[in-house]
Amino acid sequence: ISSYLDQIREKTTPLSISSFIKAANENDKFCISLVEEMGRTLGEVIANVVNFLNPEAILIGGELADLGDLILNPIKGTVRRQSLELATRNLSFKIAEIKDRPAARGAASLILNQIFKGNQLF
Repeated sequence: ISSYLDQIREKTTPLSISSFIKAANENDKFCISLVEEMGRTLGEVIANVVNFLNPEAILIGGELADLGDLILNPIKGTVRRQSLELATRNLSFKIAEIKDRPAARGAASLILNQIFKGNQLF
């Protein structure tokens, strides 16, 4: 995100991530174009993860979650185009509802799922 904010800073007065998100959500064309570019870039990385790990869901959290469908749609589109069809057939994309430490909660959820499925962790 910081490289995208640098592009904005060159053209405007100083901007925080929260003001950038607010501008994008208020349909600022320049901010929306940067969000779409970020989404496509993230989608390329996520597509590699999907092809390698075949997850059931992709959860977008943190400050990006405040962009909602503005960030989620380009991520989904890129992942679906660049991933194996079998890997994306049942793949779901969600915006995290929990703003408090989503990575830790996601990791705990994966571990609990493995335990309740009867799989060994190590």
